[in-house]
Amino acid sequence: MGEFETVKDQLKKRFHERGAWGLTTSINLKKCNPATIRDAEAIKKYVRELCDLIGMKRYGETVVVNFGEEERVSGFSMTQLIETSLISGHFANASNSVFIDVFSCKWFDPDVVEEFTRKFFEAENSNAKTVIRSEEWFEEAVEFKKGVSTALQVQKKLHSEKSKYQQIDVYETVAFGKMFSLDGVIMVTEADEFCYHEMISHPALCTHPNPRSVLIVGAGDGGVVREVLKHPEVEGIELCEIDEKVIEISKKFFPHVSKDLGNPKVKIVVQDAIEYIKEKHKEYDVIIVDSTDPVGPAEGLFKRDFFINCEKALKDEGILVTQAESFFYDPQFISGIFEKTRGIFPVMKYYYTMIPTYASGTIGFTFCSKKHDPEKDLHEERARKLQDLKYYSTGIHRAAFVMPVFTKKFFK
Repeated sequence: MGEFETVKDQLKKRFHERGAWGLTTSINLKKCNPATIRDAEAIKKYVRELCDLIGMKRYGETVVVNFGEEERVSGFSMTQLIETSLISGHFANASNSVFIDVFSCKWFDPDVVEEFTRKFFEAENSNAKTVIRSEEWFEEAVEFKKGVSTALQVQKKLHSEKSKYQQIDVYETVAFGKMFSLDGVIMVTEADEFCYHEMISHPALCTHPNPRSVLIVGAGDGGVVREVLKHPEVEGIELCEIDEKVIEISKKFFPHVSKDLGNPKVKIVVQDAIEYIKEKHKEYDVIIVDSTDPVGPAEGLFKRDFFINCEKALKDEGILVTQAESFFYDPQFISGIFEKTRGIFPVMKYYYTMIPTYASGTIGFTFCSKKHDPEKDLHEERARKLQDLKYYSTGIHRAAFVMPVFTKKFFK
């Protein structure tokens, strides 16, 4: 067996192979020795010993100055020029915390720096973050308020523009191929888009006894269209997308996802679906709402009036599926959907799929039906005949509706 490559080994390899401008390690120390962090000479000693330990040549004297009019942050601040850049730090008296930054164009071992620093200041705990300064990362902000973010390393930005409705960006990522984001939120990546597109499409189509007419709301990237066309029973698809730029950009950068937008069975309507659906009455067997998060142009797609209009637009055996967020991060939103749609559809359930680039690694859907139950009325023979699937199967169909115990209260 080959030798196991550690995270640090990988970091060092990337640092040297990519011609990095530098390496930054930021260390946070909590509950340090109060006497040490208030001793300027001790702090200078720390800098000297650290530089000797990691082979950094100091340039000039260590500067240690007492700063901070506000009690919460008052304490010593330190800077030390090194031949390859800078070491700095702040020592917060009120909390006995220490914050150290080491930036160098020359490689150093981040683990050694953290361990030495923690021991020197006798900290009860520490954490560190290391960044290669030449690397670019995309960080999704949608869950920042919950203390969570999703970050993907980017090779380059391929496209950026502001449409009438939203900011649209396309990136080439290291791990997931090309990525498409709207207003800073990940929509599609080449590596995992099938997890979402297959699961928002096939459960409804394999539950309906004869899905011939389908309305797709949003989904301008074309992924849902691609999946719906795998069902030979489907005779016509209407795609209602509010932002034509989404369609244009997907055709240019995601041909595998958008490849069927030109299919003769597909009619593309560039319009606000909230208004479009008002004119429809018993026209569709299945409606699939592939919306963005419930803010901005998509906010109205999660209101009771929209669900009522969808119910009217469906035929007597019709099924509606909508994107419905993550049960890990959005329990109140999910409960709200079930509350506001109560009484509209006789059958209403929640199911989910796994997708690594979406917040929490999961995304859910509401399954709203006038008659058919997705757990009882699955047409297995039709489902087994579907071609070119990577995620969906009859087993996955059934499993997707089995919810963790802690979520049961969300769907009452």
